[in-house]
Amino acid sequence: VDRYVISLIHNHRVRPEEFQQNKDGVRFTKEALDRFLAGYHGRMLQPFQHALRDEQTTYLRSIELQVRHLARVMLGEELTYQPFQLRA
Repeated sequence: VDRYVISLIHNHRVRPEEFQQNKDGVRFTKEALDRFLAGYHGRMLQPFQHALRDEQTTYLRSIELQVRHLARVMLGEELTYQPFQLRA
C-alpha cells in the first residue's frame, strides 16, 4: 500500500480537494476512494517475479501464499517463517 500511495502523490493523482475533514478525521471523497480502490486492485493484479518461488505471480497471489505459509508455521508443519520482501 505504501508504494502505491507514494506513487499517487508523486504523480499528482490525488489532490487536496479530494479529501474531506469531519469530526472523525480526514477521508477521501467517495469519488476519490472509488478511484483509489480501483487503482489499488489493479496494482494487486500486476505480475512480478517472486524471488523466493522463482516464478511470475501477482501481488494478490503472493499475499495468499504468505498467509498459507504463516498458517503452516503456526500449525507446526514448517519450522521457520520466511517473510516476503520486495526487492528494492
